[in-house]
Amino acid sequence: MHNIHDRTQDLIMKAKSGNREALNALLIRYQERILRIVRLRLNPKLRQWLQSVDILQEALISASRG
Repeated sequence: MHNIHDRTQDLIMKAKSGNREALNALLIRYQERILRIVRLRLNPKLRQWLQSVDILQEALISASRG
């Protein structure tokens, strides 16, 4: 049985070769973690103008294109 690290590595390799389903699985798997990082790092003054979820969406869009 593969551990989560092996499955993640497999998804990364598939995503790099153009597999959209693998890329989507990775984005779904890590979106909550990315959102926590955004919330921790977002300057309190910027929080008045930007929503953490909006930044997350932009990051995921950028990742899916790149």
